[in-house]
Amino acid sequence: MICHIYAVPARGNEFQWKWRFENGERESSRSFDLYYDCVEDARAHGGRVDLAAGHRGARGSTLR
Repeated sequence: MICHIYAVPARGNEFQWKWRFENGERESSRSFDLYYDCVEDARAHGGRVDLAAGHRGARGSTLR
């Protein structure tokens, strides 16, 4: 299943990463400080991550 990795607010101006299956059936049970730790956890749970798409999305995203 394809996974989406997205940023979530953390402490102050910091953020962390979480993943969610494209169909919404599964999502990470915790957030990660490092993007690639999140990718590895998603893969360990059966997810497929398109790293190129993730980097394009992260560059253009804004946190609220």
